[in-house]
Amino acid sequence: MNKYNNLLIKIANELNIKKGNNEPELQYKSRIIYSAISRLGYSSLWDKLEDDIPVSIIHFKQRIKNVLNSYLKMYPEVRSLFPTDDSVVSDKLFELFYESGIIYHSPERISPSIKKQAVVGEIVFWKGHELAKLVSISGAGAYTLNSENAELSNIYDMFGLSNKNLSNVWAHYSEQNNWAEFHSINDYEYLRTVPPFTLGYWQTTPDKGDVVSVMRSKNIVSRQYYIYRKEGKQLFYSQLPSWIMEGRFYNYITCGCLVANEKLPENEYHVEGAITYLDIKYRLPKAEQNFINLYSWAKNTATMESDFSRIFATEVFFAIKEILEKTGYKFKEV
Repeated sequence: MNKYNNLLIKIANELNIKKGNNEPELQYKSRIIYSAISRLGYSSLWDKLEDDIPVSIIHFKQRIKNVLNSYLKMYPEVRSLFPTDDSVVSDKLFELFYESGIIYHSPERISPSIKKQAVVGEIVFWKGHELAKLVSISGAGAYTLNSENAELSNIYDMFGLSNKNLSNVWAHYSEQNNWAEFHSINDYEYLRTVPPFTLGYWQTTPDKGDVVSVMRSKNIVSRQYYIYRKEGKQLFYSQLPSWIMEGRFYNYITCGCLVANEKLPENEYHVEGAITYLDIKYRLPKAEQNFINLYSWAKNTATMESDFSRIFATEVFFAIKEILEKTGYKFKEV
Protein backbone atom coordinates (compact mmCIF):
# COMPACT_ATOMS: atom_id res chain seq x y z
CA MET A 1 0.00 0.00 0.00
CA ASN A 2 2.91 2.33 0.63
CA LYS A 3 4.59 1.95 -2.75
CA TYR A 4 4.67 4.70 -5.38
CA ASN A 5 4.15 7.54 -2.92
CA ASN A 6 1.16 5.80 -1.29
CA LEU A 7 -0.76 5.71 -4.57
CA LEU A 8 -3.34 3.10 -3.53
CA ILE A 9 -3.93 4.84 -0.21
CA LYS A 10 -4.58 8.12 -2.04
CA ILE A 11 -7.01 6.42 -4.44
CA ALA A 12 -8.79 4.71 -1.56
CA ASN A 13 -9.15 8.02 0.26
CA GLU A 14 -10.39 9.84 -2.83
CA LEU A 15 -13.01 7.17 -3.63
CA ASN A 16 -13.83 6.45 0.03
CA ILE A 17 -12.92 2.76 -0.25
CA LYS A 18 -12.30 1.46 3.26
CA LYS A 19 -10.75 -1.79 4.43
CA GLY A 20 -12.89 -4.38 6.17
CA ASN A 21 -12.11 -5.36 9.75
CA ASN A 22 -10.65 -8.75 8.80
CA GLU A 23 -10.08 -8.17 5.11
CA PRO A 24 -6.92 -9.66 3.54
CA GLU A 25 -4.53 -7.00 2.28
CA LEU A 26 -4.49 -8.38 -1.28
CA GLN A 27 -8.26 -8.36 -1.53
CA TYR A 28 -8.34 -4.74 -0.39
CA LYS A 29 -5.73 -3.80 -3.00
CA SER A 30 -7.67 -5.59 -5.73
CA ARG A 31 -10.87 -3.74 -4.79
CA ILE A 32 -9.10 -0.39 -4.97
CA ILE A 33 -7.60 -1.22 -8.38
CA TYR A 34 -10.92 -2.48 -9.76
CA SER A 35 -12.69 0.73 -8.71
CA ALA A 36 -9.84 2.88 -10.00
CA ILE A 37 -9.95 1.33 -13.48
CA SER A 38 -13.74 1.59 -13.54
CA ARG A 39 -13.45 5.33 -12.82
CA LEU A 40 -10.81 5.86 -15.48
CA GLY A 41 -12.94 3.92 -17.96
CA TYR A 42 -15.86 6.18 -17.05
CA SER A 43 -13.70 9.28 -17.46
CA SER A 44 -12.74 8.17 -20.99
CA LEU A 45 -16.34 8.91 -22.06
CA TRP A 46 -15.42 12.62 -21.95
CA ASP A 47 -12.32 12.29 -24.14
CA LYS A 48 -12.58 14.84 -26.91
CA LEU A 49 -12.42 13.39 -30.37
CA GLU A 50 -12.56 15.11 -33.75
CA ASP A 51 -15.81 17.11 -34.18
CA ASP A 52 -16.87 16.07 -30.66
CA ILE A 53 -17.85 12.60 -31.85
CA PRO A 54 -18.57 10.29 -28.89
CA VAL A 55 -15.86 7.78 -28.05
CA SER A 56 -15.98 4.26 -29.41
CA ILE A 57 -16.50 1.06 -27.47
CA ILE A 58 -12.95 0.11 -28.46
CA HIS A 59 -11.61 3.35 -26.97
CA PHE A 60 -13.43 2.68 -23.68
CA LYS A 61 -12.23 -0.92 -23.44
CA GLN A 62 -8.66 -0.08 -24.43
CA ARG A 63 -8.44 2.56 -21.71
CA ILE A 64 -9.44 -0.05 -19.13
CA LYS A 65 -6.94 -2.59 -20.45
CA ASN A 66 -4.09 -0.07 -20.46
CA VAL A 67 -4.78 1.13 -16.94
CA LEU A 68 -5.29 -2.38 -15.58
CA ASN A 69 -2.00 -3.60 -17.02
CA SER A 70 -0.20 -0.58 -15.60
CA TYR A 71 -1.54 -1.30 -12.12
CA LEU A 72 -0.68 -4.99 -12.36
CA LYS A 73 2.90 -4.12 -13.30
CA MET A 74 3.11 -1.80 -10.32
CA TYR A 75 1.46 -4.27 -7.94
CA PRO A 76 2.33 -7.76 -9.28
CA GLU A 77 1.25 -9.34 -5.99
CA VAL A 78 -2.43 -8.91 -7.02
CA ARG A 79 -2.03 -10.24 -10.56
CA SER A 80 -3.42 -13.65 -9.58
CA LEU A 81 -6.61 -11.97 -8.35
CA PHE A 82 -7.48 -10.72 -11.86
CA PRO A 83 -8.21 -12.68 -15.05
CA THR A 84 -5.18 -13.53 -17.15
CA ASP A 85 -6.96 -12.08 -20.18
CA ASP A 86 -7.39 -8.32 -19.69
CA SER A 87 -10.29 -8.26 -22.15
CA VAL A 88 -12.38 -10.14 -19.58
CA VAL A 89 -12.25 -7.10 -17.29
CA SER A 90 -12.85 -4.53 -20.04
CA ASP A 91 -15.74 -6.55 -21.50
CA LYS A 92 -17.31 -7.00 -18.07
CA LEU A 93 -17.12 -3.31 -17.19
CA PHE A 94 -18.56 -2.29 -20.57
CA GLU A 95 -21.41 -4.77 -20.15
CA LEU A 96 -22.02 -3.60 -16.57
CA PHE A 97 -22.08 0.10 -17.45
CA TYR A 98 -24.27 -0.49 -20.50
CA GLU A 99 -26.76 -2.84 -18.82
CA SER A 100 -27.03 -0.50 -15.81
CA GLY A 101 -27.67 2.55 -17.99
CA ILE A 102 -24.45 4.32 -17.00
CA ILE A 103 -23.61 4.64 -20.69
CA TYR A 104 -25.74 4.96 -23.83
CA HIS A 105 -24.88 3.05 -26.95
CA SER A 106 -25.25 4.23 -30.54
CA PRO A 107 -23.68 2.39 -33.50
CA GLU A 108 -20.05 1.82 -32.43
CA ARG A 109 -20.19 4.85 -30.09
CA ILE A 110 -20.97 5.33 -26.40
CA SER A 111 -21.90 8.36 -24.29
CA PRO A 112 -22.50 8.95 -20.58
CA SER A 113 -26.03 8.91 -19.22
CA ILE A 114 -27.78 12.17 -18.52
CA LYS A 115 -27.31 13.21 -14.90
CA LYS A 116 -29.66 11.51 -12.46
CA GLN A 117 -29.66 10.93 -8.74
CA ALA A 118 -31.90 9.06 -6.33
CA VAL A 119 -31.93 9.03 -2.53
CA VAL A 120 -32.45 5.92 -0.41
CA GLY A 121 -31.97 6.56 3.29
CA GLU A 122 -28.60 8.22 3.71
CA ILE A 123 -27.30 7.30 0.25
CA VAL A 124 -27.57 9.23 -3.01
CA PHE A 125 -27.09 6.99 -6.05
CA TRP A 126 -25.67 8.73 -9.14
CA LYS A 127 -25.69 8.42 -12.92
CA GLY A 128 -24.14 10.72 -15.49
CA HIS A 129 -22.38 12.94 -12.96
CA GLU A 130 -19.65 15.24 -14.20
CA LEU A 131 -16.02 14.22 -13.64
CA ALA A 132 -15.42 17.06 -11.20
CA LYS A 133 -18.12 15.73 -8.88
CA LEU A 134 -16.64 14.28 -5.69
CA VAL A 135 -18.23 10.87 -5.26
CA SER A 136 -17.60 7.71 -3.29
CA ILE A 137 -17.37 4.38 -5.08
CA SER A 138 -18.70 0.96 -4.13
CA GLY A 139 -17.59 -1.52 -6.79
CA ALA A 140 -17.98 0.62 -9.92
CA GLY A 141 -21.04 2.56 -8.76
CA ALA A 142 -20.99 6.20 -7.67
CA TYR A 143 -22.75 7.51 -4.58
CA THR A 144 -22.65 10.33 -2.06
CA LEU A 145 -24.18 10.86 1.36
CA ASN A 146 -27.60 12.48 1.46
CA SER A 147 -26.75 16.13 2.01
CA GLU A 148 -27.86 17.62 -1.30
CA ASN A 149 -30.84 19.60 -2.48
CA ALA A 150 -31.56 18.57 -6.03
CA GLU A 151 -34.28 17.20 -8.28
CA LEU A 152 -34.34 13.49 -7.57
CA SER A 153 -35.20 10.48 -9.71
CA ASN A 154 -37.08 7.41 -8.57
CA ILE A 155 -34.50 4.70 -7.80
CA TYR A 156 -36.62 2.03 -9.50
CA ASP A 157 -36.97 4.03 -12.70
CA MET A 158 -33.35 5.14 -12.59
CA PHE A 159 -32.00 1.57 -12.73
CA GLY A 160 -34.92 -0.22 -14.35
CA LEU A 161 -35.82 -2.09 -11.15
CA SER A 162 -39.27 -3.51 -10.53
CA ASN A 163 -41.29 -1.60 -7.93
CA LYS A 164 -43.96 -4.31 -7.80
CA ASN A 165 -44.16 -6.67 -4.86
CA LEU A 166 -43.25 -10.23 -5.83
CA SER A 167 -46.46 -11.57 -4.25
CA ASN A 168 -48.53 -9.23 -6.40
CA VAL A 169 -46.62 -10.23 -9.55
CA TRP A 170 -47.33 -13.88 -8.80
CA ALA A 171 -51.00 -13.21 -8.08
CA HIS A 172 -51.40 -11.33 -11.36
CA TYR A 173 -49.95 -14.09 -13.54
CA SER A 174 -51.24 -17.12 -11.64
CA GLU A 175 -54.86 -16.03 -11.17
CA GLN A 176 -55.67 -14.64 -14.63
CA ASN A 177 -55.24 -17.57 -16.99
CA ASN A 178 -56.95 -19.57 -19.67
CA TRP A 179 -56.42 -23.14 -18.59
CA ALA A 180 -56.03 -26.04 -21.01
CA GLU A 181 -55.62 -29.71 -20.20
CA PHE A 182 -52.01 -30.85 -20.29
CA HIS A 183 -50.68 -34.31 -21.12
CA SER A 184 -47.04 -34.37 -22.35
CA ILE A 185 -45.06 -33.76 -19.14
CA ASN A 186 -41.72 -35.12 -20.43
CA ASP A 187 -40.98 -32.19 -22.75
CA TYR A 188 -41.04 -29.68 -19.90
CA GLU A 189 -39.20 -28.66 -16.75
CA TYR A 190 -40.92 -27.66 -13.54
CA LEU A 191 -39.93 -25.02 -11.02
CA ARG A 192 -38.26 -26.48 -7.97
CA THR A 193 -40.17 -25.08 -5.02
CA VAL A 194 -38.50 -27.04 -2.23
CA PRO A 195 -34.85 -26.51 -1.21
CA PRO A 196 -32.03 -27.29 -1.70
CA PHE A 197 -31.81 -25.10 -4.79
CA THR A 198 -28.20 -26.19 -5.22
CA LEU A 199 -29.76 -29.11 -7.12
CA GLY A 200 -30.97 -26.61 -9.72
CA TYR A 201 -33.92 -24.29 -10.18
CA TRP A 202 -35.84 -26.76 -12.33
CA GLN A 203 -36.80 -30.42 -12.00
CA THR A 204 -38.06 -33.09 -14.38
CA THR A 205 -41.40 -33.77 -12.67
CA PRO A 206 -44.22 -31.56 -11.39
CA ASP A 207 -44.64 -30.98 -7.67
CA LYS A 208 -46.70 -33.50 -5.77
CA GLY A 209 -50.14 -32.66 -4.49
CA ASP A 210 -52.50 -29.91 -5.62
CA VAL A 211 -50.29 -26.97 -6.60
CA VAL A 212 -50.05 -23.93 -8.84
CA SER A 213 -46.52 -23.30 -10.11
CA VAL A 214 -44.34 -22.57 -13.15
CA MET A 215 -43.04 -24.80 -15.92
CA ARG A 216 -41.07 -24.21 -19.09
CA SER A 217 -40.27 -26.03 -22.32
CA LYS A 218 -36.94 -27.83 -22.46
CA ASN A 219 -36.19 -26.46 -25.94
CA ILE A 220 -33.83 -23.52 -25.30
CA VAL A 221 -34.18 -22.10 -28.82
CA SER A 222 -37.97 -21.71 -28.63
CA ARG A 223 -38.43 -21.72 -24.88
CA GLN A 224 -41.81 -20.80 -23.47
CA TYR A 225 -42.95 -20.38 -19.87
CA TYR A 226 -46.28 -21.48 -18.42
CA ILE A 227 -48.30 -21.44 -15.24
CA TYR A 228 -49.42 -24.97 -14.42
CA ARG A 229 -52.06 -26.20 -12.04
CA LYS A 230 -52.13 -29.73 -10.68
CA GLU A 231 -55.36 -31.17 -9.34
CA GLY A 232 -55.02 -34.79 -8.31
CA LYS A 233 -53.42 -36.54 -11.28
CA GLN A 234 -54.58 -34.00 -13.84
CA LEU A 235 -52.46 -31.05 -15.05
CA PHE A 236 -53.69 -27.84 -16.61
CA TYR A 237 -51.52 -25.12 -18.10
CA SER A 238 -51.64 -21.56 -19.37
CA GLN A 239 -48.91 -19.98 -21.50
CA LEU A 240 -47.21 -16.84 -20.26
CA PRO A 241 -46.42 -14.03 -22.74
CA SER A 242 -43.21 -14.51 -24.73
CA TRP A 243 -41.87 -11.09 -23.71
CA ILE A 244 -41.18 -12.32 -20.16
CA MET A 245 -37.89 -13.68 -21.54
CA GLU A 246 -36.70 -10.07 -21.85
CA GLY A 247 -34.50 -9.03 -18.95
CA ARG A 248 -35.27 -12.33 -17.25
CA PHE A 249 -38.69 -11.00 -16.27
CA TYR A 250 -39.72 -14.59 -15.60
CA ASN A 251 -37.50 -14.41 -12.49
CA TYR A 252 -40.03 -12.06 -10.91
CA ILE A 253 -42.70 -14.71 -11.50
CA THR A 254 -40.62 -17.63 -10.20
CA CYS A 255 -39.48 -15.64 -7.15
CA GLY A 256 -43.11 -14.60 -6.59
CA CYS A 257 -44.18 -18.24 -6.68
CA LEU A 258 -41.60 -19.09 -4.02
CA VAL A 259 -42.66 -16.12 -1.89
CA ALA A 260 -46.29 -17.31 -2.08
CA ASN A 261 -45.15 -20.73 -0.87
CA GLU A 262 -42.81 -19.19 1.74
CA LYS A 263 -39.83 -20.92 0.09
CA LEU A 264 -37.78 -18.02 -1.32
CA PRO A 265 -34.38 -18.32 0.41
CA GLU A 266 -33.10 -15.49 2.55
CA ASN A 267 -29.95 -13.85 1.19
CA GLU A 268 -27.20 -13.95 3.80
CA TYR A 269 -24.94 -11.05 4.71
CA HIS A 270 -22.07 -10.50 7.10
CA VAL A 271 -20.87 -7.05 8.19
CA GLU A 272 -17.16 -6.51 8.74
CA GLY A 273 -17.00 -2.86 9.60
CA ALA A 274 -16.73 -0.75 6.45
CA ILE A 275 -17.57 -3.64 4.11
CA THR A 276 -20.37 -6.19 3.97
CA TYR A 277 -20.28 -9.60 2.33
CA LEU A 278 -23.46 -10.81 0.60
CA ASP A 279 -24.29 -14.35 -0.51
CA ILE A 280 -27.27 -14.34 -2.87
CA LYS A 281 -29.20 -17.57 -2.42
CA TYR A 282 -31.52 -17.42 -5.45
CA ARG A 283 -30.99 -15.92 -8.90
CA LEU A 284 -32.30 -12.38 -9.23
CA PRO A 285 -33.92 -10.73 -12.25
CA LYS A 286 -31.42 -9.09 -14.57
CA ALA A 287 -32.01 -5.44 -13.58
CA GLU A 288 -31.65 -6.16 -9.87
CA GLN A 289 -28.53 -8.24 -10.49
CA ASN A 290 -26.97 -5.50 -12.63
CA PHE A 291 -27.70 -2.95 -9.90
CA ILE A 292 -26.04 -5.15 -7.28
CA ASN A 293 -23.05 -5.86 -9.51
CA LEU A 294 -22.58 -2.17 -10.29
CA TYR A 295 -22.41 -1.23 -6.61
CA SER A 296 -20.28 -4.12 -5.38
CA TRP A 297 -17.08 -6.03 -5.95
CA ALA A 298 -17.02 -9.69 -6.96
CA LYS A 299 -15.66 -11.79 -4.12
CA ASN A 300 -13.72 -13.72 -6.76
CA THR A 301 -12.23 -11.14 -9.13
CA ALA A 302 -10.15 -13.78 -10.93
CA THR A 303 -13.18 -14.79 -13.01
CA MET A 304 -15.34 -11.61 -12.79
CA GLU A 305 -18.34 -13.91 -12.99
CA SER A 306 -19.47 -14.08 -9.38
CA ASP A 307 -23.11 -12.92 -9.32
CA PHE A 308 -23.81 -14.66 -6.04
CA SER A 309 -20.91 -13.64 -3.76
CA ARG A 310 -20.45 -9.87 -3.55
CA ILE A 311 -18.72 -7.27 -1.36
CA PHE A 312 -20.23 -3.82 -0.69
CA ALA A 313 -19.42 -0.64 1.11
CA THR A 314 -21.59 -1.28 4.17
CA GLU A 315 -23.61 1.94 3.93
CA VAL A 316 -24.46 1.15 0.30
CA PHE A 317 -25.42 -2.42 1.13
CA PHE A 318 -28.06 -1.36 3.63
CA ALA A 319 -29.58 1.08 1.14
CA ILE A 320 -29.80 -1.68 -1.51
CA LYS A 321 -31.17 -4.10 1.08
CA GLU A 322 -33.93 -1.58 1.84
CA ILE A 323 -34.78 -1.27 -1.87
CA LEU A 324 -35.05 -5.02 -2.43
CA GLU A 325 -36.90 -5.78 0.80
CA LYS A 326 -39.71 -3.44 -0.28
CA THR A 327 -40.48 -5.75 -3.21
CA GLY A 328 -40.27 -9.00 -1.24
CA TYR A 329 -36.66 -10.20 -1.18
CA LYS A 330 -35.41 -11.30 2.22
CA PHE A 331 -32.07 -10.96 3.99
CA LYS A 332 -30.61 -12.31 7.18
CA GLU A 333 -27.38 -11.52 9.00
CA VAL A 334 -25.04 -14.44 9.67
